[in-house]
This record gives sequence, C-alpha cells and structure tokens, in this order.
Amino acid sequence: MRQVELNAPKELDLYLILDNRSTHKTEDVTKWFAKHPRTKLHLTPTSALWLNAVKNWFSKLERQALYRGVFCSVNDLKDAIHRFLKTHNEKLVNPFIWTKKASTILDSVQRAKDALIETIY
Repeated sequence: MRQVELNAPKELDLYLILDNRSTHKTEDVTKWFAKHPRTKLHLTPTSALWLNAVKNWFSKLERQALYRGVFCSVNDLKDAIHRFLKTHNEKLVNPFIWTKKASTILDSVQRAKDALIETIY
C-alpha cells in the first residue's frame, strides 16, 4: 500500500477492498489508514459467500490468460480476455454460465454494500 499511496496521483482517493480477515484489522493496519485518509479500506461482509464463485472465476482468468502477459494497450488486454472467454466456453465440457438475473445479482450487491457500510461505521 505504501507504493500505491506514493505513486498514485495526490488528487485521487484510493479505495481498497479486502476480505474480512482479522489481519486487515490489526492495530498497525488501523493506524496506517488513520495516517493516510485518502486511502479508504472496505472489508467485504462475511456473509458474501456468493463472491467466492466470482473470485474463483477471476482467479482462473488471471492464471490462464493474464499471468505474465504483456499488454501494450487496453485493447490488447480486452483481446486476451475475449480469447480466454471464447476458448473457455467452446472447449470446456461445462462452460461458465451466469444463472442469476442481473436484478438478483444487483440486489445481492446492494445488500453486501449495506452490510459493508455497517461495518465501517
């Protein structure tokens, strides 16, 4: 975080979203964030188990398509992600399919955000 804080443009607020592990709540961590008010820590609610599936999917994307990749532009990165998606959905026996309606997911996200706000205040 020190490197991010030092290198990010000073006019930007920084938002860090982490899981709800106790290591993120230690006295040293709390003091560091108190001394760096533009860096805001948000911990995911422990009840957000649905995020595990999302986390696993992005982990797979990172391991299989992005790790050690060199992308000279945003379009290069997008192309790599699209290639991964195409291969993943065409070649695998069980392609990943989102099964919930967007409104259901957004409602769940709102509940998670509300719970997150409660943990901050």
